[in-house]
Amino acid sequence: MSRADLLALSPQALADLTNKGTLRRAAKEVEERKVTWQVTEADDGTVVVDFDDEVRCELLAGRPFGDWTCTCLAGAQCRHLVRAVLAYQADAVEPVEAVEPADEAPAQDEPATPAAPSPSSDLAPEEVFDPGSINDEALAAALGPTLVRQAARLVGAGPLGHVGSTHGLAVVRLHHPSPVTVRFLAGADLNYAKCSCREPDPCLHVAVAVAVARGTPFGTTGLRSTSGDQWRPDPRVLDEVEHLVGELVTVGLEPSHRSLQGPWRRLVTRAHEAELHHLAGLADDVLTEAGHYARADARFDPDYLVGLTGELLARVTSLRAPVDERVPDRLVAGSNAEATDVGRAKLIGMGTELVENGDEVVAVAQLVDARTGSPLRVRKLVSDPDHRPSARLVGGLLGGVPFHQWGGGQVLVSGGKRFGLGDFSPTNRRVTAMPRPGLDQLAAPFLVNSLDELAHHQTRLPAALDDRSAGTDLAAVSFVAVEAVGLDPASRQLRAVLVDATGSRATLALPITRRTAASAQATAALLQQWHQQAPQVLHVAGRWRWTGHGPVVTPLLLSGDDQSVQPFVAPGDDQGMAAVADAPAQQQELTSAAAVLSALDQALGQTLVAGLDRVGGDPSVWPDLTVRLRRAGSTRLADLAERVGREQSPLPVRRLLVASVFARPLV
Repeated sequence: MSRADLLALSPQALADLTNKGTLRRAAKEVEERKVTWQVTEADDGTVVVDFDDEVRCELLAGRPFGDWTCTCLAGAQCRHLVRAVLAYQADAVEPVEAVEPADEAPAQDEPATPAAPSPSSDLAPEEVFDPGSINDEALAAALGPTLVRQAARLVGAGPLGHVGSTHGLAVVRLHHPSPVTVRFLAGADLNYAKCSCREPDPCLHVAVAVAVARGTPFGTTGLRSTSGDQWRPDPRVLDEVEHLVGELVTVGLEPSHRSLQGPWRRLVTRAHEAELHHLAGLADDVLTEAGHYARADARFDPDYLVGLTGELLARVTSLRAPVDERVPDRLVAGSNAEATDVGRAKLIGMGTELVENGDEVVAVAQLVDARTGSPLRVRKLVSDPDHRPSARLVGGLLGGVPFHQWGGGQVLVSGGKRFGLGDFSPTNRRVTAMPRPGLDQLAAPFLVNSLDELAHHQTRLPAALDDRSAGTDLAAVSFVAVEAVGLDPASRQLRAVLVDATGSRATLALPITRRTAASAQATAALLQQWHQQAPQVLHVAGRWRWTGHGPVVTPLLLSGDDQSVQPFVAPGDDQGMAAVADAPAQQQELTSAAAVLSALDQALGQTLVAGLDRVGGDPSVWPDLTVRLRRAGSTRLADLAERVGREQSPLPVRRLLVASVFARPLV
């Protein structure tokens, strides 16, 4: 048995090459000896497996899996090829690893379905292959001179990526310059290196992924960067950000929300042109909040405005920092990664959220590629001057599939196009949907078993400097109980307490608007049912944030046993929230650090709304905050607060905004 590559193919790798059902069916035939076989191996390494059901498979040496042949009608990537690999492994010294039989095996012509991973893909470092160990000679032999030259140009541009593992397989997810993911299914054997792009494997992105794996790590985040990127942030745009935030601090939102439109809209355009895409997105969010304030929309949140402006300033501060150890600039600014054609994939829906801006609504379905662990999203823009129920806004088709099934189920795509920040379009490719949620097919960091595990994955980088593209702060967490379901009238939120297997608690907070009232009612009904009797499997997928009261989730998809609901777009009746009791008061006491942050954010929020010109001299705001901060022992923050009251200058307010946004995940 000389084919080390065949012996190295794990069940996870075989499932990646074909699909879960194909692997299980082939494994069952081999393990239960439903067929017999004879293995012969040629001098060039080609393995021929003859089965007694008159099927012959040729496992060609030095050729990718897609080139192997079988005499069955399917002819390529069929279960017989998987069966042949398992038979070869069974004849070797090490027996084939047992695989659970499938409940329902798909036919050979069914869309590929990847293997279900374990809930967590974290492995010890020695258990995961290091792609950086692949040498240049192996790359040249596998890719050829043309692809090597093309890859060298991309490597020279200083690529940035994340090196980790999914389903126990080494994975490199590139952020810049191409948003693709490369998987190494059999270690250094590049015939089994698979890229999410549509080019034949192995493609030029394999060499880029190897270069990133050899790059400089940023702490324990998995990020790796390489030298060569000559891009630098335009200081004029950074100056403009600081100037506009300073004006907002001085004048305030209340008297200036109309005059904000022109300067901030120009900032969005200039930031995109300067490749400061995350700053452009934050500026656009500030405009959206200004619109909420102008329309007296209940969704306007001064605390959220504090977070947006603080994050804008934090990113500017990082991009100006004169130290080499800072978070990579491309991650802070947002990559200008080009649109890329991607191949077939199974996309697992993690829920649909609704972004409302007056008469315009954007429905966003959040997705994760089950094979690669790459987050994606699809969008639908709807004009809705009549404020129809949200369930009616997502009933149209995308790729022939109802839009709500993208976020609430599983979608098999034969290809499509991925754009810079994770937006996906199936273009004219074939799409097949399965309405049943598939969260259990994901792996960490998108599916975790506990809140502690979630914190481990989500707090490695400062949230204010992390990537803002698709999937940021998105995760599904397993829980065992639901408590205290109710309506918080003050914030107009549906709230509940979620309990994980360790006893740790998180708060579910669903904002309710006129459009989403019926959906919130349907969500409340399901949560109350689960409060009485929790399902055996309970997953809550959504956007997570860390506060003084503990982790808080804005839910996008709730899935338990055979029931699921998408809280923003679920169909429901017109009762709104009349049948839901008020939520109990928050029982968990704030820590001293959280109390300080809460007081600081309240003062900052008042200043951003009313303006420093009006609030600066008010003894009930900044002088009072100064006293409270000194009593709490926060001397540095107290000094800055005292400067605000004494000088009425936007500079110390800007510094406090940055301090606030960095402190939020730590309290």
